[in-house]
Amino acid sequence: MLLLGQRVKSLDEGLMLAEELIMSGKAKEKFRELVTLHGGNPKVVDDISILPRAKHQADLASPDSGYVSAIMCEQIGTAGVLLGGGRARKEDSVDPAVGIIVHKKLGDKVAAGDVLCTVHYNSSERMQRALPLILQSYTINSVPPELPVQIYRIIGDEKRMEIKPDPVQSPELPRATGP
Repeated sequence: MLLLGQRVKSLDEGLMLAEELIMSGKAKEKFRELVTLHGGNPKVVDDISILPRAKHQADLASPDSGYVSAIMCEQIGTAGVLLGGGRARKEDSVDPAVGIIVHKKLGDKVAAGDVLCTVHYNSSERMQRALPLILQSYTINSVPPELPVQIYRIIGDEKRMEIKPDPVQSPELPRATGP
């Protein structure tokens, strides 16, 4: 971001500046400022124990052994909304304590009983509506999946390169082109 925002002239210079800002505490101070501007308590930057916590947690286990070959991310997001962690309508309130922590990701090897994700919830009724979506979101197969390309292009002066995804594996993704 420092390079793209033209604050630095090279990727290496950006890495050095980022490290300097972190080590000096200036990055943390800026984050406190952003939290305050968004109406939050800036003390949370130094003490996460003051964040709201859900009343309940549930670990969802893999029914089978194998590899995580698919995760329906949109369904996981919808389940988060059903838990109260997002809005279905603009007038809905958001419960900042609820959510889903995904432990097993695409391509991970799992044994039956391994925890796929942890659901943090405050309402059992909401959890019962979200649970089927979460469970249906995971596909476990006996063979590892072909993983899609995750980096299409690295932007930087001397380090510029281009990676083109296989259109057979990822037909919906645009090809990275040009500088």
